[in-house]
Amino acid sequence: SPINISGAQNITISGLTIADAATTSENQSFNTAAINIVNSSGIVVDSNHFTNVAQGVFISGASSHNTISNNNFSYVWSSAVTLESGTSNNLVTNNSITSSNEVFVGLGAIFMDESLANTISHNLIQNVAGAGISEVNYNPNNSSGGNTIEYNSILHSGQQTSDVGAIYVFAGPDLNALGDIIRYNNIVDAGGLGTTAGGFIAGNSIGIYLDDHTSNAQVYGNFIKNNSYADVLIHGGNKNNLSGNIIVGNSQAGVRLDQ
Repeated sequence: SPINISGAQNITISGLTIADAATTSENQSFNTAAINIVNSSGIVVDSNHFTNVAQGVFISGASSHNTISNNNFSYVWSSAVTLESGTSNNLVTNNSITSSNEVFVGLGAIFMDESLANTISHNLIQNVAGAGISEVNYNPNNSSGGNTIEYNSILHSGQQTSDVGAIYVFAGPDLNALGDIIRYNNIVDAGGLGTTAGGFIAGNSIGIYLDDHTSNAQVYGNFIKNNSYADVLIHGGNKNNLSGNIIVGNSQAGVRLDQ
């Protein structure tokens, strides 16, 4: 990583351009990130430009109360911002992300992996290969979920993946994951690209995707337009509350409940 911060507090990184630091060695690890933050708090990464890097900002360990704001990410091989297991109460806001996950398409442009109580707000995410914002919870022994995802604009996500949501949350075996608040987001053209022996086909495209027993989410006030499978998909979850969303132009279902 060009910049490594470990066990630190109250550092600001601002006004830098980090470019041409891509690598094929690993797709999701601290040592491929342009800025790596571990076991730190009060770190502010503000108004920087990241282009042609393997990853943007990777936050891990017991890192909390860090702020990633007003940055521009473009042509990122994996995720622009990653919050790993053990992290909590971080703020990712007012960033612009274009063309992330160009090589490693399976993760979100902003990716939360077993992370707790973060706020992801006011980001512009467009023309990305997979999910715009994704969250994965899988270990019931860890505290995770309880994130607030609000006021983001996600345009043309899922350009190289199928069965994808612009906002994607997975619970799997972790039925104890805390419910998210997902509100006031603008989601248009969630994409979805599948393949067959004959070539590319339209894949399942979903605006907000609560997958594999994701439960206790509050989903309201979102504008969701032009998705091929569902604007909101709840896959096996319980006690999810959907209200006040504006749903336009879906070809199959506005809200879909699957087992």
